Amino acid sequence: MPAPMRLMLKLLFKKKFLHKAIPAGFTAPGQFVPEETSVEEGLASLRRAVARQSEVKERKPHPGFGKISREEWGLFNLRHAEMHMSFIV
Repeated sequence: MPAPMRLMLKLLFKKKFLHKAIPAGFTAPGQFVPEETSVEEGLASLRRAVARQSEVKERKPHPGFGKISREEWGLFNLRHAEMHMSFIV
């Protein structure tokens, strides 16, 4: 992301994105829409993602917020997963 955009995100949206739910229906440009899957496959994939979240210690800089702490990455991932889970039917 361009530097001015990263600065704006960090100053105006970081706390909001880390501590408040992303509104249901939020769509990002070029958003990936997964194919339909079975409950078993979906749960297996979710369990792998949760395990990876706790196993991987090193984090790369966030594309919008830059370098953030491991705790902040965890909060961001929880908000992100919460938004995705709001679409489960």
